[in-house]
Amino acid sequence: MPPFTVGYFVGSLSKDSINRKLAQALLRLSPEELQFTEVPYDQLPLYNRDFDADYPPVARAFKQSIAAVDAVLFVTPEYNRSIPGALKNAIDWASRPYGENVFTQKPSAIIGASPGAIGTAVGQQHLRSILAFCNSPLMNAVEAYIEFTDNLITDDGAVTNTSTESFLRDFMARFADFIQRVYTAIPEARPTRTG
Repeated sequence: MPPFTVGYFVGSLSKDSINRKLAQALLRLSPEELQFTEVPYDQLPLYNRDFDADYPPVARAFKQSIAAVDAVLFVTPEYNRSIPGALKNAIDWASRPYGENVFTQKPSAIIGASPGAIGTAVGQQHLRSILAFCNSPLMNAVEAYIEFTDNLITDDGAVTNTSTESFLRDFMARFADFIQRVYTAIPEARPTRTG
């Protein structure tokens, strides 16, 4: 399998986010053909369509960072049975103006952690609906709702539960396979590499 670049979003802006710990674990457990870069979005202003005629530099750089990767991974908490507002704002910036949506035909996957037993299931359903509208081919299985218990993942991304570690490793292997299948079906959608 060729190498693929994956841009990942951590849905929480908190530096102590359990989803940031989950993202670190996923990077450690990922197959070597996936190469990761975080897509930061904390500096974006609130989107409104008045910007469509002239995107601010921070928003142009943000969109370019997504356009440059082969796939996207969302690692997100659930806020009030949906996704965090800052993440929704970032998706709005990336998908506008009309006709310039950088998620189009870009493979994506969703995972999330929560202290609660349903582990972000409802928030993920909202995000699935948004990404479907953005025309992003979405890995629908394996679904991954992680109940985050104390010390499940260390600060440096080591998973302390062997069954959770195995599940996360399998999730990332399946994501790599999914990216390969998407670009086998639509090879022209893969970003062009220069240099």
